[in-house]
Amino acid sequence: MDSEEYSESDSSYEDISDESGSDEDTLDAASNWCRIDQENLAPPPPRFPFSGNPGLNTRMDGSSPIEFFCIFFNDDIVGYIASETNRYAEDFIEKNDLTPSSRVQKWKDVDSSEIRVFFGIIILQESSNQVTFQKGMCQLMNPYYCIKEDWAANSTYQKREPGSGLNSISYANLPVVIFGIALFTQERICHCGMNPPITTTNIVMTLLEDLLDKGYCVTLDNFYTSPELAELLLSHRTDVYGTLRPNRISVHEEIKKGTLKKGEIVGFQKGKICVMKYMDKKPISILSPVHNTVIVEQDKKRKKTHGKSERIVSKKPQAIIDYNLTMGGVDKANQCLSYYPTVRNQQKKYYLKIFRQILNQSVWNSFVLHKNNGGTMSHLDFRLQLVEELAKIYGKSKHSSQNTTSSDRLIGRHFPSRIQPTQKKKAPTKICIVCSPKFNEKGQRVRKESRYQCSQCNVTLCVTPCFEKYHTVENF
Repeated sequence: MDSEEYSESDSSYEDISDESGSDEDTLDAASNWCRIDQENLAPPPPRFPFSGNPGLNTRMDGSSPIEFFCIFFNDDIVGYIASETNRYAEDFIEKNDLTPSSRVQKWKDVDSSEIRVFFGIIILQESSNQVTFQKGMCQLMNPYYCIKEDWAANSTYQKREPGSGLNSISYANLPVVIFGIALFTQERICHCGMNPPITTTNIVMTLLEDLLDKGYCVTLDNFYTSPELAELLLSHRTDVYGTLRPNRISVHEEIKKGTLKKGEIVGFQKGKICVMKYMDKKPISILSPVHNTVIVEQDKKRKKTHGKSERIVSKKPQAIIDYNLTMGGVDKANQCLSYYPTVRNQQKKYYLKIFRQILNQSVWNSFVLHKNNGGTMSHLDFRLQLVEELAKIYGKSKHSSQNTTSSDRLIGRHFPSRIQPTQKKKAPTKICIVCSPKFNEKGQRVRKESRYQCSQCNVTLCVTPCFEKYHTVENF
């Protein structure tokens, strides 16, 4: 990586970032910095002893995708979503004056199994750009095509213990801001409106609440990094380093306005915190309490010239090399998730967008755990197998009309009648319940409407042959 590459995600959310001050505010604070002698460098300060418990904290009996996925969406969370869905439907029916023919009148409570199948449909939709649907998969999911996205997504997600991690954690702002909502995810969710009442320091401290005082080392981009945050984390025995915006409060004036030649570096020390500025193709500012300003050689990618390969050796600060290594996971996750878009422009409700982002991130986290436990599947194969397992295990619909038998439907007396006219339509039509589940030779759903219905069963039917088939065949 070139030195300037770590600023890819560092330019976002200029209006949200905080802790930048004027020159008058920083004169007193900047006087405490001591210039580092580049000719006589002291060794970097030691890191705090690590006492955390990294790795997977949940026992795994197998390696199937659904087992890793259930770490994030366990029975308690899915059951809570199902209960909130049913509560929302009940409140909606009570508060709205619905017509007898409204589809909402046919609502039946959902359970956790149906919610999980709905998750599978969402994941399959996200993967549609990466795979061609096979007929078998469509038939597998067919009983649930009618499920709509009107479940109550405003549920509160319970606090969970970290499922995995190393003693080095990376945080970066997600490249998604929708209707003024910025998402910050690790084990919790913080979302901000157009005028966020919280600071970047509060965001990081909230996300790290369960990991403080354990010797972790956090990597940040310049959206979060500040001397104030570094001092606060050090007081909780947590190391930190990352790129820095020079206009932060308490940063030395030479870091802000000083000019350097290419390859030069200048650094200042205050206590354990070191702030340095390095000139590559453009100036890069780094804050770190675990690095000094030492410059080391690094082998770059081999470059082919005239059919021959050559090795290029570059020089850069050790802090920048470590930053590139630890921030790579965040950049890779954002890149891989961008191939599976979860947020749809048609959705106007912000909480649905937030939930889809959470679901997509959970699938990615499940995939990472799968790879760390010796899995060999690709990301796409992992997602498709997860969808297949969700459908096979939880995909038996208890509401499907093809699987239910009504003695009244098959034995009672039934007569066709015209659908009553309305104020808007003198001759209204509706979709036939027998024809609608069918597909033509091109794989497209058949849409056939009729002006007739069975008033006893309250369903729309074609006069012939659907009316007779519906009342004489168990599985029509």
